[in-house]
Amino acid sequence: MDNNTVTIEASQFSDFAKDNQDNLEMVVGCIVIHSVYGQGKITNIKSRPDREPVPVRTSFEQQFLKIEPPKNKPTPRTPRIDILFETGDTLPFESDGFKSGNFGSMTIPKQFYDLALQRKKEQEIQMGLAKQEEDRKRKAQSIENIAKTIERHKARLLNLGIEYKEPRYLRKINNHRITHCYNCKRHLDNYTDMECSQCGYIICSCGACMCKGSISI
Repeated sequence: MDNNTVTIEASQFSDFAKDNQDNLEMVVGCIVIHSVYGQGKITNIKSRPDREPVPVRTSFEQQFLKIEPPKNKPTPRTPRIDILFETGDTLPFESDGFKSGNFGSMTIPKQFYDLALQRKKEQEIQMGLAKQEEDRKRKAQSIENIAKTIERHKARLLNLGIEYKEPRYLRKINNHRITHCYNCKRHLDNYTDMECSQCGYIICSCGACMCKGSISI
């Protein structure tokens, strides 16, 4: 192996091939070892069109309400890699086939390896940023929902002539209670929901607790 090549496991190459199809021509000419067919050389890389999406069947409710059903997206297909073996046979393999265990380590151009690693790093960064944004939105939604619950609870207590006090969060396993709202039947859990500081009951998102009974406003 020289400074221009890198030896990797075939399973790692399979992952690289899936995400770097635009650079796969770099591996043409690389030598591979197959447990059944012996030594071979990659002679051709052929990308394949995405599989057509399967039509979504419209449910009775969607037909009745005339709702457009969601559409499936095309399924990406892995490239086909032709390998000329020393037997004289040229056999096609999908890049996923390099994970089968029949292929051992293989030597690929360092340029392809470096580009694949860089793309993988970029993908991980993008996935991390997407997760952070999803967590931010979820947290913002949670804060908004809590604020709405507190406003409804305040209004309910005001309507009942009861002094409002800040709700409390217990979140203790030994005081864990699960029940339902007597006003709207929503599932309640004091590990995630607030409790009324007046009556001690779990506050529902509709604002109800058990102060002077469950009364809807």
